[in-house]
Amino acid sequence: MSTTDDVLSPFHQSRQTRHAYLNRTQSLLSAILTKNETEVTLLSLPTIENDYERRPTSTYILRSLSDKERETLLDPQQCNCRLASDDATLQIMYRVAGNGEGPSMSKWDMSSSLKSQVRNNCFGGNVILGVLLDGPDAVKDTIPSNLSNLVGISYNGLIQNSILEPGCAIHKNA
Repeated sequence: MSTTDDVLSPFHQSRQTRHAYLNRTQSLLSAILTKNETEVTLLSLPTIENDYERRPTSTYILRSLSDKERETLLDPQQCNCRLASDDATLQIMYRVAGNGEGPSMSKWDMSSSLKSQVRNNCFGGNVILGVLLDGPDAVKDTIPSNLSNLVGISYNGLIQNSILEPGCAIHKNA
């Protein structure tokens, strides 16, 4: 390999990663646009190999919130979130454990995951909330060194028309 190739290698890797994220987002948007709001979708997304992926699975469940999950999200004693308008649509997205467990996992109550990862936000438009599950994806109880290391969504003035993948960290936006 030449010296020029050595110098350009990080740029080529960065380009590949950006393209992988774009392909993943296009796949997700395509599934959302063709999905009926009330149905459960098992979605296979391209896995991006990097330090940010916690495990290799790439199958996700995308569904509407249950009544209990919606109540948890909007309850001032729990998540303390609010809707910008009555027509705001919230859906939940989480990883499938694998081994064909998707159909049974689609019925899981995600209220505890929402409570631990989502707090004090206002949602508008169409929002997909990605949450991590217990096990390998679990939110750790250790205190992060700074707010950007804290997994979850908290203290945001308005999150509108957004896809927030499991493991995201979005905090304190006015």
